[in-house]
Amino acid sequence: MKVRRIVFVIVLLISYPVMAGFLNILKERLEEDTQYLQALKNLKIAQQKMQADRSWFMPYVQLNSRLFWEDGSLALSVNPMMSFDIEGWKVSISNTFSVDETGDSWQGWSISIDKNLFEFKDVEDLEELASYLQSVWDVKNSKNRVFRTLVEEVFDAWMTHERINVIRKKLEIRKRILKKKTVNEGVNVSEREIAIEERELLSLESNIRALEQKLIGAVEVSEELLDEVLESVRNVLKNGAYGESWDLREDLEAQKLLLKAAELRKKRTFVEYLPTPVLSFSWLEKPALSQHSLTVGISLSWSLIDKGERSVQIETTNLEYEILKVKLEKTFEELRNQWGALEKKREILDLEKRMKEMDLSLALSDLEKARRKLEMGLITRDELELLEMDVREKELEIREQEFEGILLELDALILKGLDIMGLLGVEE
Repeated sequence: MKVRRIVFVIVLLISYPVMAGFLNILKERLEEDTQYLQALKNLKIAQQKMQADRSWFMPYVQLNSRLFWEDGSLALSVNPMMSFDIEGWKVSISNTFSVDETGDSWQGWSISIDKNLFEFKDVEDLEELASYLQSVWDVKNSKNRVFRTLVEEVFDAWMTHERINVIRKKLEIRKRILKKKTVNEGVNVSEREIAIEERELLSLESNIRALEQKLIGAVEVSEELLDEVLESVRNVLKNGAYGESWDLREDLEAQKLLLKAAELRKKRTFVEYLPTPVLSFSWLEKPALSQHSLTVGISLSWSLIDKGERSVQIETTNLEYEILKVKLEKTFEELRNQWGALEKKREILDLEKRMKEMDLSLALSDLEKARRKLEMGLITRDELELLEMDVREKELEIREQEFEGILLELDALILKGLDIMGLLGVEE
Protein backbone atom coordinates (compact mmCIF):
# COMPACT_ATOMS: atom_id res chain seq x y z
CA MET A 1 0.00 0.00 0.00
CA LYS A 2 2.87 2.36 0.88
CA VAL A 3 4.53 1.64 -2.45
CA ARG A 4 1.35 2.64 -4.32
CA ARG A 5 1.17 5.91 -2.37
CA ILE A 6 4.81 6.68 -3.10
CA VAL A 7 4.25 6.00 -6.81
CA PHE A 8 1.18 8.27 -6.79
CA VAL A 9 3.14 11.12 -5.16
CA ILE A 10 5.98 10.73 -7.65
CA VAL A 11 3.54 10.82 -10.60
CA LEU A 12 1.86 13.90 -9.12
CA LEU A 13 5.19 15.69 -8.68
CA ILE A 14 6.23 14.83 -12.22
CA SER A 15 2.94 16.03 -13.75
CA TYR A 16 2.70 19.20 -11.63
CA PRO A 17 5.10 21.32 -13.77
CA VAL A 18 3.04 20.48 -16.86
CA MET A 19 -0.20 21.34 -15.11
CA ALA A 20 1.36 24.52 -13.75
CA GLY A 21 2.52 25.35 -17.27
CA PHE A 22 -0.98 24.88 -18.67
CA LEU A 23 -2.57 26.96 -15.91
CA ASN A 24 0.09 29.63 -16.36
CA ILE A 25 -0.76 29.87 -20.05
CA LEU A 26 -4.42 30.28 -19.10
CA LYS A 27 -3.62 33.02 -16.62
CA GLU A 28 -1.39 34.81 -19.14
CA ARG A 29 -4.17 34.69 -21.72
CA LEU A 30 -6.60 36.18 -19.20
CA GLU A 31 -4.17 38.96 -18.32
CA GLU A 32 -3.89 39.84 -22.02
CA ASP A 33 -7.60 39.61 -22.87
CA THR A 34 -9.07 43.14 -22.89
CA GLN A 35 -12.66 41.87 -23.02
CA TYR A 36 -12.10 39.87 -19.82
CA LEU A 37 -10.30 42.77 -18.13
CA GLN A 38 -13.16 45.14 -19.01
CA ALA A 39 -15.69 42.65 -17.61
CA LEU A 40 -13.58 42.27 -14.45
CA LYS A 41 -13.46 46.07 -14.02
CA ASN A 42 -17.24 46.29 -14.33
CA LEU A 43 -17.63 43.48 -11.78
CA LYS A 44 -15.43 45.31 -9.27
CA ILE A 45 -17.61 48.40 -9.65
CA ALA A 46 -20.82 46.39 -9.27
CA GLN A 47 -19.45 44.58 -6.20
CA GLN A 48 -18.58 47.90 -4.57
CA LYS A 49 -22.11 49.21 -5.13
CA MET A 50 -23.63 46.05 -3.65
CA GLN A 51 -21.28 46.24 -0.68
CA ALA A 52 -22.11 49.91 -0.13
CA ASP A 53 -25.83 49.09 0.04
CA ARG A 54 -25.25 46.28 2.52
CA SER A 55 -23.04 48.54 4.65
CA TRP A 56 -25.69 51.25 5.09
CA PHE A 57 -24.61 51.66 8.74
CA MET A 58 -21.16 52.84 7.65
CA PRO A 59 -21.17 56.60 7.03
CA TYR A 60 -19.37 58.65 4.46
CA VAL A 61 -17.06 60.94 6.45
CA GLN A 62 -15.83 64.17 4.93
CA LEU A 63 -13.69 66.99 6.27
CA ASN A 64 -13.78 70.40 4.56
CA SER A 65 -11.47 73.20 5.60
CA ARG A 66 -11.04 76.82 4.56
CA LEU A 67 -8.17 79.18 5.38
CA PHE A 68 -8.95 82.81 4.59
CA TRP A 69 -7.99 86.41 5.28
CA GLU A 70 -10.81 88.62 6.52
CA ASP A 71 -10.79 92.14 7.96
CA GLY A 72 -7.04 92.12 8.41
CA SER A 73 -6.90 88.81 10.28
CA LEU A 74 -6.27 85.19 9.38
CA ALA A 75 -9.10 82.70 10.03
CA LEU A 76 -9.57 78.94 9.72
CA SER A 77 -12.83 77.11 9.29
CA VAL A 78 -13.09 73.30 9.57
CA ASN A 79 -16.31 71.47 8.68
CA PRO A 80 -16.57 67.75 9.64
CA MET A 81 -19.52 65.94 8.04
CA MET A 82 -21.04 62.45 8.12
CA SER A 83 -23.72 61.19 5.78
CA PHE A 84 -25.81 58.01 5.48
CA ASP A 85 -28.19 56.66 2.87
CA ILE A 86 -30.62 54.26 4.54
CA GLU A 87 -33.20 52.89 2.10
CA GLY A 88 -33.57 56.27 0.47
CA TRP A 89 -33.44 58.24 3.71
CA LYS A 90 -30.55 60.69 3.38
CA VAL A 91 -29.06 61.57 6.76
CA SER A 92 -26.42 64.28 7.21
CA ILE A 93 -24.63 65.26 10.44
CA SER A 94 -22.25 68.24 10.46
CA ASN A 95 -20.58 70.89 12.54
CA THR A 96 -18.20 73.80 11.99
CA PHE A 97 -15.11 74.69 14.02
CA SER A 98 -13.73 78.22 13.57
CA VAL A 99 -10.45 79.75 14.70
CA ASP A 100 -9.42 83.40 14.38
CA GLU A 101 -7.57 86.06 16.43
CA THR A 102 -10.43 86.35 18.89
CA GLY A 103 -10.44 82.66 19.73
CA ASP A 104 -12.09 79.45 18.63
CA SER A 105 -15.65 78.21 18.63
CA TRP A 106 -17.95 75.38 17.55
CA GLN A 107 -20.99 76.42 15.54
CA GLY A 108 -22.96 73.47 16.88
CA TRP A 109 -24.07 70.15 15.52
CA SER A 110 -26.81 69.94 12.94
CA ILE A 111 -28.73 66.91 11.72
CA SER A 112 -30.83 66.81 8.56
CA ILE A 113 -32.95 63.94 7.20
CA ASP A 114 -34.62 63.95 3.79
CA LYS A 115 -36.71 61.39 1.96
CA ASN A 116 -38.19 61.61 -1.55
CA LEU A 117 -41.41 59.66 -1.11
CA PHE A 118 -41.59 58.91 -4.84
CA GLU A 119 -38.04 57.54 -4.99
CA PHE A 120 -38.55 53.81 -5.62
CA LYS A 121 -35.63 52.14 -3.87
CA ASP A 122 -37.01 48.64 -4.53
CA VAL A 123 -36.76 49.24 -8.28
CA GLU A 124 -33.25 50.64 -7.99
CA ASP A 125 -32.21 47.60 -5.92
CA LEU A 126 -33.50 45.26 -8.63
CA GLU A 127 -31.61 47.14 -11.32
CA GLU A 128 -28.45 47.20 -9.22
CA LEU A 129 -28.64 43.44 -8.58
CA ALA A 130 -29.25 42.87 -12.30
CA SER A 131 -26.14 44.91 -13.13
CA TYR A 132 -24.11 42.82 -10.66
CA LEU A 133 -25.36 39.50 -12.07
CA GLN A 134 -24.68 40.65 -15.63
CA SER A 135 -21.13 41.56 -14.60
CA VAL A 136 -20.67 38.13 -12.99
CA TRP A 137 -21.84 36.51 -16.22
CA ASP A 138 -19.59 38.65 -18.40
CA VAL A 139 -16.53 37.69 -16.35
CA LYS A 140 -17.42 33.98 -16.33
CA ASN A 141 -18.25 33.94 -20.02
CA SER A 142 -14.98 35.71 -20.88
CA LYS A 143 -12.99 33.18 -18.85
CA ASN A 144 -14.80 30.31 -20.52
CA ARG A 145 -14.13 31.81 -23.94
CA VAL A 146 -10.40 32.17 -23.20
CA PHE A 147 -10.24 28.57 -21.96
CA ARG A 148 -12.13 27.19 -24.96
CA THR A 149 -10.00 29.18 -27.40
CA LEU A 150 -6.78 27.93 -25.83
CA VAL A 151 -7.96 24.32 -25.90
CA GLU A 152 -8.84 24.64 -29.58
CA GLU A 153 -5.43 26.23 -30.28
CA VAL A 154 -3.66 23.31 -28.57
CA PHE A 155 -5.69 20.79 -30.56
CA ASP A 156 -5.09 22.64 -33.84
CA ALA A 157 -1.35 23.04 -33.18
CA TRP A 158 -0.93 19.36 -32.32
CA MET A 159 -2.88 18.28 -35.40
CA THR A 160 -0.83 20.62 -37.59
CA HIS A 161 2.46 19.25 -36.25
CA GLU A 162 1.31 15.67 -36.85
CA ARG A 163 0.16 16.47 -40.39
CA ILE A 164 3.50 18.11 -41.12
CA ASN A 165 5.30 14.98 -39.91
CA VAL A 166 3.17 12.76 -42.16
CA ILE A 167 3.67 14.98 -45.21
CA ARG A 168 7.41 15.19 -44.60
CA LYS A 169 7.56 11.42 -44.46
CA LYS A 170 5.57 11.18 -47.70
CA LEU A 171 7.88 13.78 -49.25
CA GLU A 172 10.90 11.72 -48.26
CA ILE A 173 9.35 8.59 -49.81
CA ARG A 174 8.34 10.41 -52.98
CA LYS A 175 11.86 11.74 -53.40
CA ARG A 176 13.22 8.20 -53.26
CA ILE A 177 10.62 7.08 -55.79
CA LEU A 178 11.48 9.99 -58.11
CA LYS A 179 15.18 9.23 -57.83
CA LYS A 180 14.61 5.61 -58.86
CA LYS A 181 12.33 6.61 -61.75
CA THR A 182 14.83 9.19 -62.98
CA VAL A 183 17.45 6.46 -63.24
CA ASN A 184 15.06 4.41 -65.40
CA GLU A 185 13.78 7.36 -67.46
CA GLY A 186 13.43 6.39 -71.10
CA VAL A 187 13.57 2.67 -70.29
CA ASN A 188 10.32 1.80 -68.54
CA VAL A 189 9.49 5.25 -67.10
CA SER A 190 8.15 8.01 -69.33
CA GLU A 191 8.93 11.70 -69.11
CA ARG A 192 5.29 12.30 -68.18
CA GLU A 193 5.56 10.00 -65.16
CA ILE A 194 8.64 11.93 -64.02
CA ALA A 195 6.77 15.23 -64.37
CA ILE A 196 3.85 13.85 -62.36
CA GLU A 197 6.19 12.81 -59.54
CA GLU A 198 7.93 16.20 -59.56
CA ARG A 199 4.59 17.95 -59.37
CA GLU A 200 3.59 15.74 -56.45
CA LEU A 201 6.78 16.77 -54.64
CA LEU A 202 5.98 20.44 -55.19
CA SER A 203 2.44 19.89 -53.92
CA LEU A 204 3.71 18.21 -50.75
CA GLU A 205 6.24 20.99 -50.12
CA SER A 206 3.52 23.59 -50.64
CA ASN A 207 1.29 21.81 -48.11
CA ILE A 208 4.12 21.79 -45.57
CA ARG A 209 4.69 25.54 -46.02
CA ALA A 210 0.97 26.23 -45.61
CA LEU A 211 0.81 24.19 -42.40
CA GLU A 212 3.97 25.82 -41.05
CA GLN A 213 2.38 29.20 -41.68
CA LYS A 214 -0.53 28.18 -39.42
CA LEU A 215 1.95 27.55 -36.60
CA ILE A 216 3.29 31.11 -36.65
CA GLY A 217 2.32 32.62 -33.29
CA ALA A 218 0.60 29.41 -32.21
CA VAL A 219 1.04 27.90 -28.77
CA GLU A 220 3.93 25.46 -28.50
CA VAL A 221 2.48 22.01 -27.97
CA SER A 222 4.16 18.95 -26.55
CA GLU A 223 2.63 15.54 -25.92
CA GLU A 224 2.71 16.32 -22.19
CA LEU A 225 0.82 19.59 -22.65
CA LEU A 226 -1.76 17.89 -24.88
CA ASP A 227 -2.30 15.15 -22.29
CA GLU A 228 -2.72 17.75 -19.56
CA VAL A 229 -5.26 19.70 -21.63
CA LEU A 230 -7.18 16.51 -22.38
CA GLU A 231 -7.17 15.53 -18.71
CA SER A 232 -8.39 18.98 -17.64
CA VAL A 233 -11.13 19.04 -20.25
CA ARG A 234 -12.31 15.54 -19.43
CA ASN A 235 -12.50 16.44 -15.74
CA VAL A 236 -14.61 19.46 -16.66
CA LEU A 237 -16.89 17.36 -18.85
CA LYS A 238 -17.18 14.73 -16.13
CA ASN A 239 -18.24 17.34 -13.55
CA GLY A 240 -20.57 19.20 -15.88
CA ALA A 241 -24.32 18.59 -15.76
CA TYR A 242 -25.95 17.49 -19.00
CA GLY A 243 -29.33 18.28 -20.43
CA GLU A 244 -30.94 21.55 -21.49
CA SER A 245 -30.93 23.83 -18.44
CA TRP A 246 -30.17 27.52 -17.96
CA ASP A 247 -30.02 27.72 -14.15
CA LEU A 248 -26.32 28.68 -14.18
CA ARG A 249 -26.74 31.66 -16.50
CA GLU A 250 -26.59 34.87 -14.47
CA ASP A 251 -27.37 36.93 -17.57
CA LEU A 252 -30.84 35.39 -17.80
CA GLU A 253 -31.51 36.10 -14.13
CA ALA A 254 -30.33 39.68 -14.74
CA GLN A 255 -32.78 40.06 -17.62
CA LYS A 256 -35.62 38.73 -15.46
CA LEU A 257 -34.80 41.25 -12.73
CA LEU A 258 -34.65 44.12 -15.23
CA LEU A 259 -38.04 43.05 -16.61
CA LYS A 260 -39.50 42.99 -13.09
CA ALA A 261 -38.07 46.45 -12.40
CA ALA A 262 -39.47 47.76 -15.69
CA GLU A 263 -42.87 46.32 -14.83
CA LEU A 264 -42.86 48.15 -11.49
CA ARG A 265 -41.86 51.40 -13.19
CA LYS A 266 -44.64 50.91 -15.73
CA LYS A 267 -47.22 50.45 -12.96
CA ARG A 268 -46.02 53.64 -11.26
CA THR A 269 -46.00 55.98 -14.24
CA PHE A 270 -49.01 57.79 -12.74
CA VAL A 271 -46.63 59.57 -10.33
CA GLU A 272 -45.43 61.64 -13.29
CA TYR A 273 -48.71 63.59 -12.99
CA LEU A 274 -48.42 64.05 -9.23
CA PRO A 275 -46.33 66.48 -7.19
CA THR A 276 -43.00 65.14 -5.89
CA PRO A 277 -43.19 65.03 -2.09
CA VAL A 278 -40.00 65.31 -0.03
CA LEU A 279 -40.24 64.72 3.71
CA SER A 280 -37.57 66.51 5.76
CA PHE A 281 -36.41 66.78 9.38
CA SER A 282 -33.73 69.08 10.75
CA TRP A 283 -32.25 69.65 14.19
CA LEU A 284 -29.83 72.40 15.26
CA GLU A 285 -27.83 72.27 18.46
CA LYS A 286 -27.34 76.05 18.52
CA PRO A 287 -30.06 77.65 16.43
CA ALA A 288 -29.91 81.34 15.58
CA LEU A 289 -32.45 83.72 17.03
CA SER A 290 -34.64 83.43 13.95
CA GLN A 291 -34.37 79.63 13.81
CA HIS A 292 -35.95 76.71 15.63
CA SER A 293 -33.96 73.81 16.96
CA LEU A 294 -36.34 71.22 15.43
CA THR A 295 -38.05 71.53 12.07
CA VAL A 296 -40.30 68.96 10.37
CA GLY A 297 -41.81 69.59 6.96
CA ILE A 298 -42.84 68.32 3.60
CA SER A 299 -42.17 70.03 0.29
CA LEU A 300 -44.05 69.50 -2.95
CA SER A 301 -42.66 70.08 -6.41
CA TRP A 302 -45.29 69.90 -9.16
CA SER A 303 -44.62 70.22 -12.87
CA LEU A 304 -47.83 71.67 -14.26
CA ILE A 305 -46.83 72.50 -17.84
CA ASP A 306 -43.95 71.09 -19.88
CA LYS A 307 -43.04 70.60 -23.55
CA GLY A 308 -44.02 66.95 -23.77
CA GLU A 309 -41.18 65.54 -21.65
CA ARG A 310 -43.59 63.92 -19.18
CA SER A 311 -45.68 62.10 -21.79
CA VAL A 312 -42.53 60.93 -23.58
CA GLN A 313 -41.13 59.66 -20.27
CA ILE A 314 -44.28 57.59 -19.71
CA GLU A 315 -44.21 56.24 -23.27
CA THR A 316 -40.53 55.27 -23.05
CA THR A 317 -41.13 53.59 -19.67
CA ASN A 318 -43.89 51.48 -21.19
CA LEU A 319 -41.76 50.73 -24.26
CA GLU A 320 -38.81 49.73 -22.06
CA TYR A 321 -40.97 47.06 -20.45
CA GLU A 322 -42.05 45.71 -23.85
CA ILE A 323 -38.47 45.76 -25.13
CA LEU A 324 -37.15 43.82 -22.14
CA LYS A 325 -40.02 41.34 -22.36
CA VAL A 326 -39.33 40.61 -26.03
CA LYS A 327 -35.58 40.52 -25.39
CA LEU A 328 -35.98 37.86 -22.69
CA GLU A 329 -38.24 35.76 -24.92
CA LYS A 330 -35.79 36.09 -27.82
CA THR A 331 -32.88 35.13 -25.58
CA PHE A 332 -34.62 31.91 -24.51
CA GLU A 333 -35.51 31.20 -28.13
CA GLU A 334 -31.91 31.75 -29.26
CA LEU A 335 -30.60 29.50 -26.49
CA ARG A 336 -33.01 26.72 -27.48
CA ASN A 337 -31.98 27.12 -31.12
CA GLN A 338 -28.29 27.02 -30.23
CA TRP A 339 -28.87 23.93 -28.11
CA GLY A 340 -30.75 22.27 -30.97
CA ALA A 341 -27.90 23.15 -33.34
CA LEU A 342 -25.40 21.56 -30.93
CA GLU A 343 -27.52 18.40 -30.73
CA LYS A 344 -27.67 18.23 -34.53
CA LYS A 345 -23.93 18.83 -34.80
CA ARG A 346 -23.36 16.04 -32.28
CA GLU A 347 -25.36 13.68 -34.53
CA ILE A 348 -23.36 14.78 -37.58
CA LEU A 349 -20.06 14.25 -35.75
CA ASP A 350 -21.18 10.78 -34.71
CA LEU A 351 -21.97 9.86 -38.32
CA GLU A 352 -18.70 11.32 -39.58
CA LYS A 353 -16.78 9.44 -36.90
CA ARG A 354 -18.35 6.15 -37.98
CA MET A 355 -17.49 6.88 -41.62
CA LYS A 356 -13.89 7.72 -40.76
CA GLU A 357 -13.59 4.58 -38.66
CA MET A 358 -14.79 2.63 -41.72
CA ASP A 359 -12.20 4.47 -43.85
CA LEU A 360 -9.50 3.51 -41.36
CA SER A 361 -10.65 -0.10 -41.35
CA LEU A 362 -10.48 -0.21 -45.15
CA ALA A 363 -7.07 1.46 -45.13
CA LEU A 364 -5.76 -1.07 -42.61
CA SER A 365 -7.14 -3.88 -44.78
CA ASP A 366 -5.38 -2.41 -47.84
CA LEU A 367 -2.17 -2.11 -45.82
CA GLU A 368 -2.33 -5.74 -44.76
CA LYS A 369 -2.83 -6.80 -48.38
CA ALA A 370 0.09 -4.58 -49.40
CA ARG A 371 2.35 -6.28 -46.86
CA ARG A 372 1.55 -9.65 -48.40
CA LYS A 373 2.25 -8.23 -51.85
CA LEU A 374 5.59 -6.93 -50.61
CA GLU A 375 6.49 -10.43 -49.43
CA MET A 376 5.58 -11.69 -52.92
CA GLY A 377 7.66 -8.94 -54.55
CA LEU A 378 4.66 -7.33 -56.23
CA ILE A 379 5.19 -3.86 -54.72
CA THR A 380 8.17 -1.91 -53.36
CA ARG A 381 8.95 -0.90 -49.79
CA ASP A 382 8.31 2.77 -50.74
CA GLU A 383 4.81 1.95 -51.95
CA LEU A 384 4.10 0.12 -48.68
CA GLU A 385 5.32 3.10 -46.63
CA LEU A 386 3.05 5.43 -48.59
CA LEU A 387 0.11 3.22 -47.61
CA GLU A 388 1.29 3.36 -44.00
CA MET A 389 1.19 7.16 -44.21
CA ASP A 390 -2.35 6.93 -45.61
CA VAL A 391 -3.31 4.90 -42.55
CA ARG A 392 -1.68 7.50 -40.31
CA GLU A 393 -3.70 10.23 -42.01
CA LYS A 394 -6.89 8.27 -41.38
CA GLU A 395 -5.90 7.90 -37.71
CA LEU A 396 -5.35 11.65 -37.49
CA GLU A 397 -8.77 12.28 -38.99
CA ILE A 398 -10.33 10.17 -36.24
CA ARG A 399 -8.30 12.04 -33.63
CA GLU A 400 -9.52 15.30 -35.11
CA GLN A 401 -13.09 14.03 -34.77
CA GLU A 402 -12.37 13.32 -31.11
CA PHE A 403 -11.11 16.88 -30.62
CA GLU A 404 -14.17 18.33 -32.36
CA GLY A 405 -16.40 16.23 -30.12
CA ILE A 406 -14.64 17.55 -27.02
CA LEU A 407 -15.01 21.15 -28.21
CA LEU A 408 -18.68 20.49 -28.92
CA GLU A 409 -19.25 19.28 -25.37
CA LEU A 410 -17.39 22.33 -24.06
CA ASP A 411 -19.64 24.56 -26.16
CA ALA A 412 -22.67 22.88 -24.58
CA LEU A 413 -21.39 23.46 -21.04
CA ILE A 414 -20.45 27.07 -21.85
CA LEU A 415 -23.89 27.66 -23.34
CA LYS A 416 -25.46 26.40 -20.13
CA GLY A 417 -23.27 28.72 -18.05
CA LEU A 418 -20.90 26.32 -16.30
CA ASP A 419 -17.92 28.05 -14.66
CA ILE A 420 -15.19 26.02 -16.37
CA MET A 421 -12.25 28.03 -15.07
CA GLY A 422 -13.70 27.86 -11.57
CA LEU A 423 -13.65 24.05 -11.75
CA LEU A 424 -9.99 24.23 -12.71
CA GLY A 425 -9.22 26.52 -9.77
CA VAL A 426 -8.25 29.51 -11.93
CA GLU A 427 -9.58 32.60 -10.17
CA GLU A 428 -9.51 36.22 -11.27
